[in-house]
Amino acid sequence: MKKSRIHQRSLGLSDQEATSLHMVNQLRTEIQSLDKRIAQLQQETQPDLDMVKHLGGIMQNRQSVLNWMQLRNAQL
Repeated sequence: MKKSRIHQRSLGLSDQEATSLHMVNQLRTEIQSLDKRIAQLQQETQPDLDMVKHLGGIMQNRQSVLNWMQLRNAQL
């Protein structure tokens, strides 16, 4: 007779398993850090616009993944 198991959705990252909630929290933290860094760069007298654009792209990608994960989790 097989025992039923409750499966928690997880994603393997660098030999570690992270739950969806952990990933959502990590993405939120990264987005906040990127936002702060971009704001700091923009306040400089001669901001590195290439870096601002690069970090903005990374932040947009993280936000897209976060939105997808939140939608996915809402459907579960």
